[in-house]
Amino acid sequence: MSDRPKSVRINGETFAIRYRRFTKKEEAVGQCLYDKSLIEVDPRQTHVNLRDTVLHEILHAVLAKQGHTGSCFSDNETEERYVSALATGLAGVFQDNPDLACWLIEQE
Repeated sequence: MSDRPKSVRINGETFAIRYRRFTKKEEAVGQCLYDKSLIEVDPRQTHVNLRDTVLHEILHAVLAKQGHTGSCFSDNETEERYVSALATGLAGVFQDNPDLACWLIEQE
């Protein structure tokens, strides 16, 4: 198993990825802090759920970097549903098709 990523570049900006325990009061397992270029993820998840959460928060950051957060969604709940569906779907596609994931990142 590979090491958990510590950062990710999104549209030219580096976002740090910090693993910390979220409290029950926070009612979350991850969050993206756009203004701090930081993604936080609770590491107390199964490997599959942890990867899904990291991808979920990356998708929030991608939307924010492209200026879409809040502008193309009627509310935060709609963005959450959209990002959740995409993250879980893409994580499954990459897991079921590792050659595709390798091809997507291949340099010419």
